[in-house]
Amino acid sequence: MENTAAIPTVSSPGYGDFFLPTGITPAVCRVISTAADMNSSSAVNTLGVLYNPYTQTLTAVLVSPLQQGFSGSIGSNTSSVQSQISSYGQLQSSLSALQSAAESLATNAPFSYGNASATPMGILTGSAPASSTGIYTVTVAQLAQGQTLLSGTQSSAGLAIGSGSSSTISFQFGNGSVQSVTIASPNNTLTGIASTINAANFGVSASVASNGSSYQLVLTGPTGAANTFNVSVSGDTTLASFLTYHSGGTGNGLTLQAPAQNALGNINQAVFNAPGNTLSNMNNGITLNLNAVGTATLNVTPNPAQASVDVQALVNSYNSMVALIRTDLQGNLATDSTLPALQGQMNAIVNNNNATNVQPYTSLSQIGIETNGDGTLNFNQAAFLSAYAANPVSVTQLFSNPTTGVATQLSSLAQSYLQPNGILQASTQQIQFQALLNQETQAANGISAAFGNLALSGSSANLTAQYSLVSQL
Repeated sequence: MENTAAIPTVSSPGYGDFFLPTGITPAVCRVISTAADMNSSSAVNTLGVLYNPYTQTLTAVLVSPLQQGFSGSIGSNTSSVQSQISSYGQLQSSLSALQSAAESLATNAPFSYGNASATPMGILTGSAPASSTGIYTVTVAQLAQGQTLLSGTQSSAGLAIGSGSSSTISFQFGNGSVQSVTIASPNNTLTGIASTINAANFGVSASVASNGSSYQLVLTGPTGAANTFNVSVSGDTTLASFLTYHSGGTGNGLTLQAPAQNALGNINQAVFNAPGNTLSNMNNGITLNLNAVGTATLNVTPNPAQASVDVQALVNSYNSMVALIRTDLQGNLATDSTLPALQGQMNAIVNNNNATNVQPYTSLSQIGIETNGDGTLNFNQAAFLSAYAANPVSVTQLFSNPTTGVATQLSSLAQSYLQPNGILQASTQQIQFQALLNQETQAANGISAAFGNLALSGSSANLTAQYSLVSQL
C-alpha cells in the first residue's frame, strides 16, 4: 500500500531543503520531487506553480513554533504558586480553630461547672463550680423585699383625682436620693399616675390593683432595707392628701403594706444578710436563689457535660488539622518541610505519658481518647465521663495544667505557628515573594516576547517572499 504520510522535507539542488506542511498529498510531493530533479526553467516553473498555494502555510509551519515558545514560557509557575498560597491560608484557618478549641480547655472553664440540687424543692435553687463539690445546709430566715405602699380606693381606675393642675410627686429614699415626676390632667388618675411613675424608671414600680368593685394604686420600691422611701406631693391638695407617705408620720394617704428588708439566713452556719434574694459568691463560689423561708440541703456534684462538649470540639479540630496536613503533603505542599514538623509535634503532645500529672490519669488514652492509625483521635464519651466522675481533678489537670496540660501545649504550639513572624507566616511570605518574582519575570518575558514576535513577523515576511520567488523563476 502506498505511504500517504506527509513528507517533512524535499531537497532541491541549488535551493536546499523545503519544509512541506501537513496536508500536501503524496502525488504533489512526487511532482515537486520530480521538478526539483529537473535542471531546466520549466522544472522550476512547475515547482513554483505547485508551491504557490502553500506559501502561507509553509511560512506558518516555520514561524509558529518559535512564537509559541515565547508565550509558553510566560507565567508557567503562576498557577502552582497561587495554589500553595491558598493551601497555607487554609492551614492557618484550621490551626486557628485548633488553638481556640485548645484554649477553651486550657483555661479550665469547661471543668468548672457543677450540678447543684436542693431538697426540699421550693425554698431555693443554686449553682456552683465543680470545686464546690459537697453537701450544704441552707437556712432562710427572711426573704429580701421592697417597701410596698397602698393608696385609698377609687371607684374607677380612670376617675380623676383632684383638679388636674400640674403637681409634683417626690420620692425620698433612705440613701438620701430624691426622684420626682409631674402629674397633670389627664394623667391625674390611678392609671395615669402608674404609667407616669413607671415611665420614669427610677426603681419604684406602680400598678393598679382591683378587688372587682374598687381600685387602688400599689407602689413597690427596690428590695433591701436601705431602699425605704417617703412620698410627698406639691401642687394639687387633693392629690397630695391621696398620695402622701412619711414613715412614722400621721395623716398619710398611703398605707405601708410591706417594709423594705434584707434576706437573712446562713449556709453551713455562715450568716448572710443581703439586699436581694440572689446571693452570689457564697461558700466556695456557690450562688443561691432564695424563694421561701425554710431550711434546705444543697448537694453539689461535678458536672462533666460542658467539659465533654469542649473535649469533643478539640478532637474534631485536631482531626481536621491532621487531615488537611495529609492532603497538602500529597498535593500543593508535597515538598514543604514545615508540615511534617508540625504533625510530629502535634502527635507527640497527644500521645505523651505525663507521669507528673495528678494521679491516676497520665495520658489521654486513660480517659477515652485514643490515637488512630492515621494520626487522628477517637473520643469515647462514656469512658471520658466515667474517668471524670472518678477523679475530676486528675482529668482537669491532664488538659489544663499550665505547663504540661495537653490543651495548654496544643494552644502554645498553634500560637508559635500563627503569631506574627511565626512559622506559617514566614512560609507564606516566601511563597508570596516567589509569586512577586514570577510576576516580574512574566513582565520581563512579555517585553522579550514582544520583541521576539516582532522579529519573527519580519522573518515570516521574508520567508513568504522567498517562497513566492519560486513561482517567479
